[in-house]
Amino acid sequence: MNITIVYAVAVGATVFAASLAARADEPAAPAAPQPSPAAPAAAVATATPAPVPAAPALASEPVTLGGYAEAYYDHQSGGNESATATLRRVVLYVGHRFDDRIRFYSELELENARDAEIEQGYLEFAVASKLAVRAGLQLVPMGIVNVTHEPPTFLTVDRPLVDELIIPSTWRELGVGVTVEPAEGLRVIALLSSGLDGDQINATTGLTGARGQGANAHAQQAAGTLRLEYEPILGVRAAASGYFGGARADVAELPGVTVGIAEADAQVQRNGIRFRAEYARVYLQNADEITDLARASDPTAAAVGSQFEGYYAELGYDVLHPLRNPDGMELFPFVRFESVNLYAQRADVPLPGVSSPKPFLQGGISWRIRPTVVVKADWRHFVGSGVVPPAGDLGGEPGEPAPTAGGKNRLMTSIGLSF
Repeated sequence: MNITIVYAVAVGATVFAASLAARADEPAAPAAPQPSPAAPAAAVATATPAPVPAAPALASEPVTLGGYAEAYYDHQSGGNESATATLRRVVLYVGHRFDDRIRFYSELELENARDAEIEQGYLEFAVASKLAVRAGLQLVPMGIVNVTHEPPTFLTVDRPLVDELIIPSTWRELGVGVTVEPAEGLRVIALLSSGLDGDQINATTGLTGARGQGANAHAQQAAGTLRLEYEPILGVRAAASGYFGGARADVAELPGVTVGIAEADAQVQRNGIRFRAEYARVYLQNADEITDLARASDPTAAAVGSQFEGYYAELGYDVLHPLRNPDGMELFPFVRFESVNLYAQRADVPLPGVSSPKPFLQGGISWRIRPTVVVKADWRHFVGSGVVPPAGDLGGEPGEPAPTAGGKNRLMTSIGLSF
């Protein structure tokens, strides 16, 4: 379908929804809980915070401020030896409420104390109490961490490799999105957005470099994302996401490249227990075209797999939970097993690469001094064979060198906060 027509219909629907909101006789209740630019303190402080925090509540003042930050020490050994200290992220959130139905959200992110970018910037129209429409730069509703990644909301120092190499977090695109709650405990999130840049997909960082991120994103082909979330009881949530879109960009040599992603996840946060599990698989149609294009300029370029796969399971327990600490202090020892494979299925090209899962075992401590201030330490060990996947900052901007392989062992400590 011609993307011009698709976007015209989507923008028309957004304008129509906005006009309905503006002409409504009675103010609607705030929109149903949405993936939010920054987790407000209240969302993180609850005993069983929702994995997808609610949008900031309407305040008496029209302007809302918030943000989050994290700094960490990273020591890798067993292969590529390195030790770094980094102010990894400082994110400032500014929102403006025009009235009870129309709001603006924005996030300015500073990465590694030097790289500034806009993570989100969109208008939200509350059409009804359980229906909202968004237009602008927004997070792709895929997986756990891409939607909610403030440091106090997850136990490990760094994000899971599944949410970096398979789902390229943090991933945002320009588009039009809709969120609706058709039944109690059920939420549906849909997004029509710009597609990926196929010639930036590679064998080291997967889809990371192919994201549009709102900066001159290729819009020749559209992409659609759908996420379903079901929370039967407070603190127990199951979800599934799907993505499909073209990735030709403006490259004539990639006429048939499309990307599909299937993802499922589950979370439990009750009675001091924190459990997470996630599975994601990427499908690249005509991945051989990407490899042929790369080898036209570099005959030694590694082949790109036609399918990527990753999964993890994580379990933690708050040992202070029986004490019912009134200050909200929590102390979580945790363990996690994770595996990623960028050659879950190989493309039909010479030297197609080796299908070899990359498994990791990880354990550590996450100490919430207060509900929105956390200190973490963990150790991760590569229990597989072959080259260790890269870790940390994967880059992803066109022209940046690919990150090097990681170390077999990784010891990390961090401090993080949100407000």
